[in-house]
Amino acid sequence: MHYYQFNIADYQSHTKHLTPIEDICYRRLLDWQYLHEKPIPNDMKSMCRLLVLKDYQEDVEQILNEFFVLTDDGWINQRAFDEIQSYIFQEENNQLREDGEKNRIRRHREERKKLFADLREAGVVPKWDILMGPLRELHKQHCNKTKTGNVDTCNAPVTEQERACNAPAMAITNNQEPLTNNHKPEDITHTVYPSQQSREPTPAASVCLELKKIGIIDLNPAHPKLLMLIEAGATIDEFMHAARTAKDKGKGFAYVLGIVKSQRAEAAQAKGKVLQGTIPKQKKWKKFSGFDYVNGGDGYGNKREQCDDDSRTIEGHLVNDIP
Repeated sequence: MHYYQFNIADYQSHTKHLTPIEDICYRRLLDWQYLHEKPIPNDMKSMCRLLVLKDYQEDVEQILNEFFVLTDDGWINQRAFDEIQSYIFQEENNQLREDGEKNRIRRHREERKKLFADLREAGVVPKWDILMGPLRELHKQHCNKTKTGNVDTCNAPVTEQERACNAPAMAITNNQEPLTNNHKPEDITHTVYPSQQSREPTPAASVCLELKKIGIIDLNPAHPKLLMLIEAGATIDEFMHAARTAKDKGKGFAYVLGIVKSQRAEAAQAKGKVLQGTIPKQKKWKKFSGFDYVNGGDGYGNKREQCDDDSRTIEGHLVNDIP
């Protein structure tokens, strides 16, 4: 033990009669027992040397006889002994609790890793900080059920008229004759197992996969706004463009959805108000330069012309007529 509680009032009430040397001897004996968590050896000369009290052997012996009890293992202070036992018991409990917590965390991480791997294989990219409850539900929704049309395979309960997933398809006959090898090839049907079926990612999953490549990590393919935008006709390019903007600003998935929604809302409001065809070119006006005019130019970078009536013109207009 490197630390123990010290009750000053309790200590003074039991040691106020001690001399300063006896007080030092008592404190050093207590510290040694707490530190080593065992009885003090019954070897007075050796102990006095360890405690740097060789010249005070009688004082050490007096303290031992007054505050300690001699046992087969050595001298013990009952109060210190009880504290040490309590500490050891607590340490053992803490170790057991820590070991149990480590095992629980390990199992939790292994399960989480497996759920994420299964969902990615199914084309679903869950949010990185999703809780275990929603993650298990998402796994149950996308991975525990492989549907063909409206009929569940593999995970659906097997009835008399259904065959097991791993059993080959065989016709049921009413006779008990043994099967022979004269079956026609067309009589044998081929069972398509779920693992052989192609798994195409959903539109939402495809969007999330592309956003992840750009660097958006807090993805949720089941987000209601994402599903709404896809249903409204939003394309992957729209989401990717918004994702680059969000990435530059340090924003996440929700910001991407907000950009796409705002852009589509603005486009809907501007429908019918947008100019059709090529935008007409607008005349560019140059800024008049007094410096150019003073130095013989027309103020716009061109050479200034002189008229017969001493009137100066700029691009066919009188200087005085220029507004």
